[in-house]
This record gives sequence, C-alpha cells and structure tokens, in this order.
Amino acid sequence: MLAVCVAASCSQSADGQLDPGVLASLEEQSVKVTVDRWQDDAGQILLRATFEPTESGLHLYDVDLPPTGVQGVGRPTRLAVIADPTATPNADLKPMPLLIDAFEEPLSIYPDSAVTLVLKSPLVEADNGSIEISITYMACYTDGGCKFPVEDRRFLITW
Repeated sequence: MLAVCVAASCSQSADGQLDPGVLASLEEQSVKVTVDRWQDDAGQILLRATFEPTESGLHLYDVDLPPTGVQGVGRPTRLAVIADPTATPNADLKPMPLLIDAFEEPLSIYPDSAVTLVLKSPLVEADNGSIEISITYMACYTDGGCKFPVEDRRFLITW
C-alpha cells in the first residue's frame, strides 16, 4: 500500500479526526511515517518524524547505518532537511545489535516498535516556512525477510 500526503491533505487520522500539525505522512512497505514540527521542553522548535511499523515483528535500522546498509543489508532510518545537510537526527530509542551468521559485525536495529527521530535546524524554527525533506527507511522481520527500502522520498512541507 502506498499513501502519501503533504500538509492539509494529510490531516485526517484513521478514524476521520483531524491530526493538527502533521506536515507530511507516508505509508509504504508496512511502515507509516508522520512528520511534524515539535517544541521540546527547552522551547526549541524541532522537526519530528515517527516511523511506525504497521505489521508486528518488523524492525527498523539505526539512523547511523551506512546509506546502502551493511553488505547491502538494511537501510538507515533517516530524516533529512535537504537545504541543511549538517542537521542530524536523534532517535528516541537506543539501537540494539542484531547478529547474523554471515556478518562479522552485528547490524544495529531499533526494537520492533515505532521510533521517533528529531532534528534541529534553523530552517525549521521560523514561524512560517517551507523546506524540502527526505525520508529513508527499511523494515525487516527479525526472523528473516525484508520489505523493499524506501529511499530518499522527498516532500516539500509548509507551515
């Protein structure tokens, strides 16, 4: 299933209620992604993306995984602002190692649950703005088998 919306077109939840503040959403390869601006406890305005597997048993890969995975396996879970390549996201979960017999080093994955990335960029802090963002992820079953990667999916978001 592929569902994509940006700004006002993605403001409805599954029950038909409005989701205020959602700037973009994507549902593809058994993962739902929602993007919004968020103010933390220190008052900073951040860009936030939540990656939520829609099937049980799926995990996502660490934000620090190389862009093409390890020996082609996996893809990093990423949120990027195109005009600010120095902005790096932080995850709300700590990655854990996944041991695979064919690899010398373990792969770094998040637990089988939703993971939220937050990213600080001066381009996000303005009261009104528009930026291009990129989303990348890949979901796999811990007991084997993966969905196709979603790589560099770009959105122009406005608030």
